[in-house]
Amino acid sequence: MKYSRNVDAGEVALAIVWFKYFLTDRLERKVNGFEAAGKDHPLLAEYYRNTFKLEYALVRLMREFVPGQPIPLHSTFSGPINFIVTLVRIYQGLSAAGKKKLTEALDGTFGQAYGMRPLEFEMTAAGHFLGKGCDVNFVDLENQGNFEFIVSKDGEELEVECKTISADAGRLIDQKGVCTVGEHVRSIVTGLHDLSSRILTIKIKNRLSHLSGDALSSLYAAIPKALHGEPFIARADFELTLEVKPEFVLPPEITKEVDVKKFVGQKVGGLGKHVLLHAQKVSRNIICTVFESTTPDTVLEFISEKAATAGRQFSHQRPSLVAIQIADMPEDALKELHTMPGVGTQKIAENLFEGPPRRPHVNAVAFSVLPSPEIFIKPGPEISNVSALVSMIRNPAAKFPSPTVDSGNPFKD
Repeated sequence: MKYSRNVDAGEVALAIVWFKYFLTDRLERKVNGFEAAGKDHPLLAEYYRNTFKLEYALVRLMREFVPGQPIPLHSTFSGPINFIVTLVRIYQGLSAAGKKKLTEALDGTFGQAYGMRPLEFEMTAAGHFLGKGCDVNFVDLENQGNFEFIVSKDGEELEVECKTISADAGRLIDQKGVCTVGEHVRSIVTGLHDLSSRILTIKIKNRLSHLSGDALSSLYAAIPKALHGEPFIARADFELTLEVKPEFVLPPEITKEVDVKKFVGQKVGGLGKHVLLHAQKVSRNIICTVFESTTPDTVLEFISEKAATAGRQFSHQRPSLVAIQIADMPEDALKELHTMPGVGTQKIAENLFEGPPRRPHVNAVAFSVLPSPEIFIKPGPEISNVSALVSMIRNPAAKFPSPTVDSGNPFKD
């Protein structure tokens, strides 16, 4: 399958109509359910918006789109328009069996914990290669193999398998649980006044989701006492520790929420931690609540296993590439992990290539963060309105030569 990168408003409109016909009602119900659940729970509402960004943006696009009228222009719509047009183009090029399987995959996203994100990543990756003039054979959709697709250009072939890593992968403290419990914690903290800056760490002995109702009630009762410095007797299921930080004051020039979070993350070490913060308006003191598990997370081990699974799915007969999207990783963190020898992404790549067993048929592994929408004036002339940082590590002992991989990052334009 090949397609031109050019796209006009007419094609975008037809793709939106196609998508509306298949899914709008179900998407509306799903997003409406999220909005109802988060109506009186701001943290939970934020969790749904962050986890199901594509679904929210698609519903907004469908609500604002009127056939025959100009396409709604907003940076929020660059992602969904890119997804819809790519999806429809791929659908049209598939066999009857392939179309059926893609429709089933789209339908299956409603039952998945992270919705359309995995399918979006697959479509975006395939669309990238198609837009570069490659021929893409959708192996999995056409029931020809166990990996996503084969990219072909100028006589070269490259097998590609895509994996999406959720924000909760390998973690005992899940985001949804933190948002649910965090609503109670925030209401407690907000009611406290005239406290100097402090950090309260809540250490759960296992999984946050395993705490009983009695344990949660005890936790909520203990928090205000702990914040006031009263001694806490550790329980079998959780413990509290307090650090008073009088110097931990929000600078006056920091006013935006995103900058506040960045400032606190630098002080607390936000990567991999769940942090709730409350900044007092007058004193600008900061009260942080940090959720941790006493059992170490296994994030890198989880990603390594996902990468190994991808390596097993290839035919072992031609060059191959594993593409891994890490949902909650900031760009700076991915850059840092890429430069750290023997750990992070380097360690994951080493485990993938060297095993056991060794996988010389895997030429490289590419790590990416979630795509960022770009502001656009009109839909076109290219489907390239989303971008994401990609960090690639090549296998120094690859069995099959691959000019595409060896000459640089195949995900760069």
